[in-house]
Amino acid sequence: MTEKRGTNSGEAASKMLSLTQKALLDEGYIPYYMYRQSKCLGNLENVGWAKKGFEGLYNVYMMEEIHSVFAVGAGAVTKLKAPHDSSIERVFNYKYPYEYIGSFDEIIKRKEQIVNFYDKYFKG
Repeated sequence: MTEKRGTNSGEAASKMLSLTQKALLDEGYIPYYMYRQSKCLGNLENVGWAKKGFEGLYNVYMMEEIHSVFAVGAGAVTKLKAPHDSSIERVFNYKYPYEYIGSFDEIIKRKEQIVNFYDKYFKG
């Protein structure tokens, strides 16, 4: 059976991932993180690949949400990880560049949440 363009087939995606996995393993890459994304075609997972010793900790930190991430730019989301528990607060920037540029004073005000967040844990 031939897949038609535009068909939402998890089977086709699974075949593509199998071919990709074989090629990466043949070239000496290893999988080093995996996560499932809701509504992913075929209920497949996202996997990070790297040569041994070159794994990116950023990807692991992002997936495990164990590290604060400070973000700038349109659509960026700062994630503030509490140092002694699992709580996380997010500071959102406007998504579209015209909103981001036109509301820069509001974005600066939102970023004050970063100082307030860390004051709870380290001030005093």
